[in-house]
Amino acid sequence: MNTGPVGMLRDEGGYVAKPQDALVLWPTHGQTNWIAADPPRVWDMLRHEDDELGWEQVKGLRALASLLTAQADKLAGYRDALAQMWPADQSTAASLALNRLDVLIASMRADSGTAIQNALAIDGIMTVTANAKREVHEIVKQWELTTHEGGPEWWDREAARLSYVTEQTMTATERAIRDHRAQITMPLLPSEAPKDLRKPIEEPGPEKERDPDPVPSPKTTVSSSRPARGPITIPSLPGYPPLVTTPVGNGPELQSATPPAPATPGQPVSMLPIAPGNPYAPYGGGYVLPGPGVGRNGYVVALPPPGSNSAAVVSSARGNAVASPGMMPMPMGVPGQVASRDGSQSGRRGADTRWEVTRGVPPVIGPEHSTSAAEPTQEEIETQFREWFTQTAMPWRTTEAREQMPIITIRRGATSS
Repeated sequence: MNTGPVGMLRDEGGYVAKPQDALVLWPTHGQTNWIAADPPRVWDMLRHEDDELGWEQVKGLRALASLLTAQADKLAGYRDALAQMWPADQSTAASLALNRLDVLIASMRADSGTAIQNALAIDGIMTVTANAKREVHEIVKQWELTTHEGGPEWWDREAARLSYVTEQTMTATERAIRDHRAQITMPLLPSEAPKDLRKPIEEPGPEKERDPDPVPSPKTTVSSSRPARGPITIPSLPGYPPLVTTPVGNGPELQSATPPAPATPGQPVSMLPIAPGNPYAPYGGGYVLPGPGVGRNGYVVALPPPGSNSAAVVSSARGNAVASPGMMPMPMGVPGQVASRDGSQSGRRGADTRWEVTRGVPPVIGPEHSTSAAEPTQEEIETQFREWFTQTAMPWRTTEAREQMPIITIRRGATSS
């Protein structure tokens, strides 16, 4: 889970690895609080993983290991041939040269072992990440189809089950990644080479002017001045910290105790998509799952017909009372409430109000069908539903350029649950 605004690459303001900092900034202790991420959030963390660049890195390290081993074997053969023609026991220079070759051969073999060890470690990380991506993708498919049958009670149980499976999957994946990452090592630093007795052909002295630094081209200057865009940060669920704090010190601590985090207003909650055609939301909507910032019971948000300029209807999942919108980042009012001029509801007229007119005079208000708007098309309904659900449940996707809409199966037709 991303917790900072900077990226991992050098041009994104990330950390630049140094030999003396190997595996210092990434300790093997600590754990992500996967309860703070529902299946859609976890899927957005994994859907860009298992890419070709990672596997190319594994192939490159394996090729490097094979190349270093072959070159070390070839250099060892040359060293043995040189030792026969120039024995070390007969010349001090021969002894120094052969010892230097031995150091180079040992260094190449050590680098080869490091490369193959890192290749196996990264291969293990890529494999477990790819497996987690496939498993979470199947879970997300079930998540998006949860509201196609049953009612809110069934939705609560099924969402809790899928969230638990996702949590267990990611906990095991993180543990495996931590074990593989602990096997990554840095190449051994070569020992200090003996001083070369040969003098360089030319050394720049104080009296000689050095060549001026090359002036960067305009294209390079423009590209380097562009601010690098950081990664998309996926927020955790309201009321849950993104990380599990580890015990500090030798004192007794409660195991598996994660302190609660305050629920921030406007923070995206966990929602199940209700596709158009559902009896609870004929034009689509969402079911806000219970939790911090929402309450013990969830509620249904039903979208109005496209083009009606009406607000979404927020209704309790277990009753007829209108529920509070809670942590919804968008205002969800209840349509049909017309206030009087003084702001009260006393001036509201009922739906069955009859207007009296003089007999024989054409009515001032025409028939209902003459002023009613056209029925929205299925494409308009689906477009409104997808855009609303993305902005409400997945606002981080709206900040990513050319980002795809959520994978949601549209339900055709309405059936009773």
